[in-house]
Amino acid sequence: MEKIKGELVKYYSAVVNEGKTEYESKINEEEIKKMKDSLTTSIVSKTQDKIQESLEYFRIAGLRLAPELRVDYVYQLITQDVLNLKGETGKEMINDFLEGKEFESSRKIIPLISLICSTSQGIDYIKEFQNMRIIVQILNV
Repeated sequence: MEKIKGELVKYYSAVVNEGKTEYESKINEEEIKKMKDSLTTSIVSKTQDKIQESLEYFRIAGLRLAPELRVDYVYQLITQDVLNLKGETGKEMINDFLEGKEFESSRKIIPLISLICSTSQGIDYIKEFQNMRIIVQILNV
């Protein structure tokens, strides 16, 4: 319940501030790489809380950016191949997330995919990723 209240406070403050965002400057490539490394480490160690936290951080960081900076952020996510997540055996974890095997993680990855699809480059990335595997999985959800 506390998480929901926290999210509502964030959205409320965005409405009150007339859509002005907290971050007016770009998120650099190193920060995105660090976030992806943290996510990969969490996947290998199977720490669900950290996986969810990392996925949520990607999405929230993008939403806090001014719209004109969001395009660059999505481009950086694509360059870092942020959805190419492998577990300890090299297995693609995105499929497990989208198939619902990790329910909470799947609830966090879909908004991230939506954020990536907010640009034409993002749509191309999603279409090309594993031969449209993400699109097929989302349609099955």
